[in-house]
Order: sequence, then structure tokens, then C-alpha cells
Amino acid sequence: MQRQKHRQNSVDTEQNFLFKEKTNTIAASRRLVKKLVAIGFSHACRHRLKLDESLFVDRQCEDITVKVLNPFAAEMEDSTTARQVSVWLKKIFEYIEKGFLQNIVLAFYSEKGKPETTIFEMFKFIVKDSALQLQMKDENDPIKFEKGDEFNLKKSVTKMLMSMTAKMRAMPKMPKKYYVTMRLTTSDEFQKCDKTDEDIYCDGFTPEKEAVSMFTAENVFTEDVHSTFHKFRVRCLRTRNFPGTAAHQNDMKICAALEERAKKRKREL
Repeated sequence: MQRQKHRQNSVDTEQNFLFKEKTNTIAASRRLVKKLVAIGFSHACRHRLKLDESLFVDRQCEDITVKVLNPFAAEMEDSTTARQVSVWLKKIFEYIEKGFLQNIVLAFYSEKGKPETTIFEMFKFIVKDSALQLQMKDENDPIKFEKGDEFNLKKSVTKMLMSMTAKMRAMPKMPKKYYVTMRLTTSDEFQKCDKTDEDIYCDGFTPEKEAVSMFTAENVFTEDVHSTFHKFRVRCLRTRNFPGTAAHQNDMKICAALEERAKKRKREL
């Protein structure tokens, strides 16, 4: 019954989803970053994972309506992928709040069990603290904005959302069979925390110091937003040999041949 209540509350349309408050404190700026991450992550899941449309809710951001994943709805789905994505998103929010988060990587790969070598597309969400934040003693202390600061921030956010939405819609179809993994690069704050506290981990998710990488990557798009206290970047990378292309099939043959050669040498030893 409680879950139904959560779901009902989360589907109400919100006006000014991103800018309900001025971002002149660290806490308010962090809340903006959380929402930007939620939008970018939701876009990637909606367009690349093809999750059910009922899992997304409309949010009004200035003159743009965006789809945002509702984690409470996703956690109740029969889909294993939807439930896992819900867990990931909630943990991302927690890490941002605690200052643990540096990079988020949502990576798609073609061979089961081989995310390190067969990634063909990835989305990176990068969160960085500004130099000014390090000088602040209290995250709720407001600073005085210069004239036009808030307007320029809204303008850059709108530009990012419009560009990201258009470019994701134009992306090629995903292959019939693929897998997804989530990796985070953690900040120095995470290294200081108590690793015996099981609450910092979650099923299907392992924080690591270094995130996965991809060879022969091409930049699909990169969008940045800078608030007073944070820098946020969303970036999409794709291999030149996207699954289904002749170049990709040739690469897979080469990889298979190299693996077979390595196994043969091991047997001979």
C-alpha cells in the first residue's frame, strides 16, 4: 500500500522542475546536479534500454518537457532491467548527496561477461566541485549572484537539454542482443568512508576507482553546465565499429582468433 502511495505522488507533473529555488548555495546547486543526472540517465535508459513508457513521468524544465524515470515505479516492474536501473538511480542520488560521486558510466556491450572488451556505446555523467565550494564553510550559506548569473545558468541548461534530446533521437538502433553495465568512479570522500558499512554498496553495483573505457571511440555529443558550485557534463561515446556493421563483425573475428591463439599457447605451456 505504501508503494502505491509513492508511485502516485511521483507521477504528479511538476512545474519548474529544475529551478524551484536559486542555486546560490552548495546544497541547492547539488540538488540541481541530481536532477540533471536524473534527466540524462533517464534519456539514456529510455532511448537505449527501451524501458516501458509508463516508468517515465513528465517534468517541465523552463519551456521544455522532459521524461524522467520514476524509480519507485521501476522497482515494482517485472523487468529485471527496470528494477536494476531503479537501484542504480537511487544509489547515484545517495552518492551525490554524500559527495562520493565523480563519474557515472552507463555502458552497453555486445558479449555477455565481457564488458571490458566489447563496449560499443557509453554515456558518461561527470560531476565536479568548483573551487569556490572548497572555500565555503556551510553548504547552506548563500552567496550573492552577479547580475545575469541565474539567467545564464537557465540558458545553458535549456541548451543542453534541447541538444541532448535531439541527438539521442537521431542515434542508430541498438543491436538485437546487448548487455548493460553501470560503473562509478568515486571521489576522495568515498575513500575516507567506512568500507564495512554495507549501506554504501548495492546489488549489481560496484564502486571503483577507475571506470571502464572503450577503444576506437568517437564522440557523439558532449554537453556542459556550470553552476556556481558544480560542473556537470554528459557525454556519449560510440565505437566506430558499431554492432551490425561489417567493420564490427571483422573486429569480432579478429578478437576470437586472438583469444584462440592465447588459449593454444597456454595449452602448449
